[in-house]
Amino acid sequence: MRPQFPNGKRSVKPSVMRTAKKRLDPRTGLAVRLHNGDPFEPKLTIDDRPELTLAILRGARTETICQTMGSRAVRRSPRLAWEELIQLYGDEATLGKRVENARASAPSGAELLELAGKYLSGWRPGRDDD
Repeated sequence: MRPQFPNGKRSVKPSVMRTAKKRLDPRTGLAVRLHNGDPFEPKLTIDDRPELTLAILRGARTETICQTMGSRAVRRSPRLAWEELIQLYGDEATLGKRVENARASAPSGAELLELAGKYLSGWRPGRDDD
């Protein structure tokens, strides 16, 4: 059964946003809804609050771990589920606006926003130097 909001639209409400700050993961729940959703359903609207943008970015962050044979050094590299984020926000321009809004407003998350900025500038892991 799909949730129905009083206004007949699907949007992220403030109470949902508070919960989302703690456990929203676009790689699972919302990504599944986007991939399996009915094409005739109303478009999912995501609130433009910087706190929600940061929560979604945190949920989309992963880390790769690399180690050269014979070396004890371990290198960790952060990654974002960028394609899923673009799909979630509709396009890269909208995602970029949300990231910039969060950068201007949010006191925390500088490292995460810097990583998102790298992606917005065209950087991609595996293709470009870390």
